[in-house]
Amino acid sequence: MENPTRSKIAKILSALCFAAAPFLSFSNNSTLNKPPQENKTTVAVQKKDTEKIPPEIEKVIYQIEANDFLGAKKVADFLWKNSTDERVKELAYILYWEASGFYHYHKGEFNKILDDIGGLNLYWGFFKKNRHYEDWYYTTLGRLYTLISQYRRAVIFFIEAYKRKPTINRWLDIIYATEFTYYNELEPYYDYSLIKKLLDRVDEKKLTTPEEKALYQFEVGFYYLLIKDYKKALEYFQKAFKTDLFYLRKGRVDFFMGRALEGVGKLKDALFYYQLALKYVNHPIWQKKVLYHLFFVSARLGDYNAANSYFAGLLQLGNLISDPYLQDAFVRVWLIRNFFPYFYWRPFYDYYMAKIMWLNLNRPRGKIAFAYFLWEFAKTGYLNEDFLTAWSILQRFNPPPELRNIYKEVLNLLKDRFDLATLHSLEILYQTNPKLFEKFFDGLGYLKLAYYYLYLGKFKLSKQFVDKVQVPSDTKYFVEGVLEAIKGNPYLLEIYYPDIKNKKWKTEALFWLGWGYVLNRRWDLGSLYWELFVNRSKEYKNLLLERLFASYYLAGHYYRKQFLEKALKYYSLTWEILKTFPDYRGLKRFVILQLVKLKKELNQKVDWKEFEKVDPQWVEFLKSVL
Repeated sequence: MENPTRSKIAKILSALCFAAAPFLSFSNNSTLNKPPQENKTTVAVQKKDTEKIPPEIEKVIYQIEANDFLGAKKVADFLWKNSTDERVKELAYILYWEASGFYHYHKGEFNKILDDIGGLNLYWGFFKKNRHYEDWYYTTLGRLYTLISQYRRAVIFFIEAYKRKPTINRWLDIIYATEFTYYNELEPYYDYSLIKKLLDRVDEKKLTTPEEKALYQFEVGFYYLLIKDYKKALEYFQKAFKTDLFYLRKGRVDFFMGRALEGVGKLKDALFYYQLALKYVNHPIWQKKVLYHLFFVSARLGDYNAANSYFAGLLQLGNLISDPYLQDAFVRVWLIRNFFPYFYWRPFYDYYMAKIMWLNLNRPRGKIAFAYFLWEFAKTGYLNEDFLTAWSILQRFNPPPELRNIYKEVLNLLKDRFDLATLHSLEILYQTNPKLFEKFFDGLGYLKLAYYYLYLGKFKLSKQFVDKVQVPSDTKYFVEGVLEAIKGNPYLLEIYYPDIKNKKWKTEALFWLGWGYVLNRRWDLGSLYWELFVNRSKEYKNLLLERLFASYYLAGHYYRKQFLEKALKYYSLTWEILKTFPDYRGLKRFVILQLVKLKKELNQKVDWKEFEKVDPQWVEFLKSVL
């Protein structure tokens, strides 16, 4: 739902864009060519905005421009209380509270700025008639609100000042506060056309002072920063710095220079400006913004100790559970893959990520936390309980820009995971939320479930899932072919076999081809495939049962055919495999019997000691009867 305050501001600004003003250009051929400033320059603008400033006020203005705020307060207080000129009294009253506000800002006493705003608002009581400087009052009120980062309110008051006396400086004030209103929102905007309209109305030729030009250049750069054209933003920020370096270079503008440099990939230069900004900004909100970017740039540069230190600084400024800036930083740590293992708070990461996820499930940071647990599952097979609960209730998932590759990454991580624990977790995810499962895992997820059910012996379910996928792949070829071979139809698997690239599956397919042909009583082909399988499956421990099965039946087949040498070979292999299993006692006794009989028939020596280690009672019995 649209914020009422934002809507009101937008309507007023849209109307102002088409209001005739001598200082604004209405050309349709505007070319956004420039950028802004720091709040300490307030009165320099006001000095130009007023046709005649009483001489007594000049000293107050000079002291504020020179950052002598206490001196300005003393002079303004004296003039307010002692002057007989109503104009002097009125301006002195306004400037007193402006100087007081900037004094408290530089001292970091932000709560006292609210008292300054309260004092300024008594203006209407002291000057009930013949007010000459309402425009100054509204401009000062707007600037005091910018000092405490309440830019929405500042926009409204700058508009009121402009309506009373339209000047280029006040238009630039409106743009400045509007841009910061957009920037300070926790949720990103995607339409900044209003700011472009405001900038397009400025006639650059009518900007006469370096301060005005630098401010406009900064604001143009700020606009490009908002739309993520970092190259253009950097270009205009650099122009602004060259135009009036002293006017701009205090804290926030250094921060935005860093943002532009970070955006174009110049991380070391960005780090320099962020560190410079940290020296000047003293409002907690701006300290958090600067520390946030110092943290990420340091991490990306590989300075992990510095990154952890900057994050510790963030923790000193807020609570992880309630502070959105901290949450935004915390949830994005895992996105810096190289740094993540060195993150000092890594042992507690899952715990806090779960809390942040639940607090912000429909916000970008909540979605990033949700995606983290999905990524962790794809990587390790571990299914977090909180994530599973969130998975069960989400109807859709629209990833923020940082996660544009999350689907591809999750699938790549899962691609080669066929351990039963991971497959079982996939089954749980499907049963819990089939629609979300399809969105994230699509064909790969269905094929893995088909593979899973194939090995559980749930062939109907396996068939249902493999039929959902039309795109050819190793898994599809293997599962479809094996499902048919199990029923005694090895022909489809035989067709698919050359296209199976996975070495393990290609080996396992030989077993199922042999199975299919043996079911058809085609021992000539069945034995051929099984012999190939037995020879190639040595390296795969998870195919040991299939290897045991094939060896045993090959031995029996060749014994019946009286190919005694081959029968002995495969019974010997069967025995070697059986020794690795603690059970199968009956089968072991039968194989020992067959080996003893074959060796006697082939006049070979029987190694009774080997058998006695496994089953001495059975060996004693065989010795007595053979």
